[in-house]
Amino acid sequence: MLPRFIRTYATFEEWSTARPYRSPYVARRIERTHARYPSATLGQLRRHLGSGRSPLSGVPRAPPSRPPASERVARSTEGAERAVDLLRLEER
Repeated sequence: MLPRFIRTYATFEEWSTARPYRSPYVARRIERTHARYPSATLGQLRRHLGSGRSPLSGVPRAPPSRPPASERVARSTEGAERAVDLLRLEER
């Protein structure tokens, strides 16, 4: 079970709809950090740890949204091969 996001809000979604921060910059920064660490509490996202809390380095990180490097290389070589084929067709 995940810990409560903050005492007054159980989840990040409840917190984000209430928008308790006056500064849009702070809210956006917390939202960006929450995207990377979805199981972190508000104190961890703000980097204001309470007693007994682990820092963000101890929180599991979300999987990367980018494909692995091996897939990126494969796609780029396929694109290069298609470009060479198009050039050959234009030369004829």
